[in-house]
Amino acid sequence: MHGDRFVDAHDGIRIAVRDHGGDGRDLVLLHGAGTHLLSVFNVARKLEGGFRVVSMDARWSGQSGDSPTYSWDDLVHDVEAVVDGLGLDDPVVVGHSWGGMIAAHYGAAHPDAPAVVNLDGHGSGDASLYDGVTAEEYERFRVLLAETNEASVASVNEGDETWLAAAKDEFRAMTSVMGVPPTMVEEWTDRTFVDLGHGRWRRHPSPPLFEGLRGDLDLFSLYRRVECPLQIFNCTADAPGLPPEMAPFMSAYRRGLSRALRDLAEERPNVDIVELPDFHHNGVLARGAGPAVDAIRRFVAAVA
Repeated sequence: MHGDRFVDAHDGIRIAVRDHGGDGRDLVLLHGAGTHLLSVFNVARKLEGGFRVVSMDARWSGQSGDSPTYSWDDLVHDVEAVVDGLGLDDPVVVGHSWGGMIAAHYGAAHPDAPAVVNLDGHGSGDASLYDGVTAEEYERFRVLLAETNEASVASVNEGDETWLAAAKDEFRAMTSVMGVPPTMVEEWTDRTFVDLGHGRWRRHPSPPLFEGLRGDLDLFSLYRRVECPLQIFNCTADAPGLPPEMAPFMSAYRRGLSRALRDLAEERPNVDIVELPDFHHNGVLARGAGPAVDAIRRFVAAVA
């Protein structure tokens, strides 16, 4: 049985935490942008044998609170607050997508950490990673990407109980596309909306999250600052539903990313690269969870 609670971040923001239990070394599990801790439930479940797993809603997400400005330091401090609040002992930190970026930042701030793991969290990369793409083509891709991201952000994030009912219905209708198991639809939906009191509700994620991510193009300078063991996953299968005009750019990006990650591993002995050609970015949370967890177990056993 899992246990839910809240801890206070350094700036007073309330962080929602789920303790999944399990036996073995402590491990903090972080979700990706635009979702909440339930998105990594399958990975958490498979990690419980051999780890004591704790997941958390990042600020602006799930049932955690909001701050007005984006800061990687705040996100690292949030993980630290969870570690301190639950009395965790030198945990491994694992994150998917945006959560993997947070894990890498945590590793840079904690050179003595036993290990950090980034499950396919690379951002959109800079122009150097797009194999065979001209500067003009890359700029066109950036425009397409911005338009796609803008369309994915809800225009109205707060409202009264009438708004809440309609917003929940809209969200439930999207859960099948998101791959949410039918048995989790209600819990998943409820976790997306925060009670502000006085009959007002807020839909997460909040805008500062996406505003902050717009500036993240190059994570390789971050990876080179990480001194502790760092495992990085690269999921190279095509994602379903990708707009046709973006597909060639993403293929070019994955090729360039694979090359750059191999070069990084040759340069940095603390870095372990895992390529999963059978799984796409979110597939690593579903059918890919087993192979990913197996690789994480091998890595942590070898270095920690």
